[in-house]
Amino acid sequence: MHQSRLGNLDVLRALAALAVCLYHFREDIAIRSIDAAASAFAYGYLGVDVFFVISGFVIPLMLLKTKYSPADMGAFLTSRFVRLYPAYIASIMLVFALWYLSSCIPGFSGQSPAISIASAVSNSLLICDFSGDEWILPVFWTLAIEAQYYVLIAISFAFLMAESKGIRYIVLAAWIAAPLVAGVGPTVFTWTALFAMGILCCLRGHQLIGRLDFWILLGAAFSTHALTRGTTSSVVGSLTGLAIIYLPEVRSPVLAWIGGISYSIYLIHGPLWVKVMNLTKRLPDTPTIQVVALFLVHRSSLQPATSFSW
Repeated sequence: MHQSRLGNLDVLRALAALAVCLYHFREDIAIRSIDAAASAFAYGYLGVDVFFVISGFVIPLMLLKTKYSPADMGAFLTSRFVRLYPAYIASIMLVFALWYLSSCIPGFSGQSPAISIASAVSNSLLICDFSGDEWILPVFWTLAIEAQYYVLIAISFAFLMAESKGIRYIVLAAWIAAPLVAGVGPTVFTWTALFAMGILCCLRGHQLIGRLDFWILLGAAFSTHALTRGTTSSVVGSLTGLAIIYLPEVRSPVLAWIGGISYSIYLIHGPLWVKVMNLTKRLPDTPTIQVVALFLVHRSSLQPATSFSW
């Protein structure tokens, strides 16, 4: 795979992060009165699908380059969680800091900052979808899926690289078929066909799978994911994978920079968005004020932050 195309990963990350941010802005009642914006932002949730396909591509690529073996599983998982958790914990601290500051402002009518021990444990372990506790931020569910994906790829990667073609294809088929068994639920198995699109593109980009086999398996992954998560999600996932390996280099310093801090943007846009939008509700409901609010949230979300990769 041509090295220049890997630069497109940050461009895709940037577009995905911005799409998710704009989708969440649309959900606020203050934005719904701007019909054109609401319509344009309606599909922004699909940015999450883009992130999952990128992870499906990037993690096997990294394991290939480091000549990963099952003996490296502990080190690999440790390194991934070390990259995942610092920004995650920082975003939680930001939520509570903003929550506390809001409670100190006269006229505050929300709940006082508080969280139960059970909820704190569930959020820390990324198991809220299993325990029934609420996520401190709704986007955290995607980190739970991402963490489960790390474990699954660490276990199965050696089989994906097995000398036996039969073993490799059986494992790929299992990744693709798992959502048909799991259905829509809180585990990574709902999303393995989407991750498999990225895995297939990684294998194809390094000539580890034949062209015909690639297209057949990609079509199977498309069909499986469409049945569980919808055709639109499947189209976006497939196009993301194909863009990674076939799209000519896209040169955009701005998008590349945003892509480099996309994880931080993804995490912190929520609490910043809530506070700015709550403020705008106390102001006249005009398009000008709403557009200024969007600008302020984007401006604060795009401030230099520690860069973390998906």
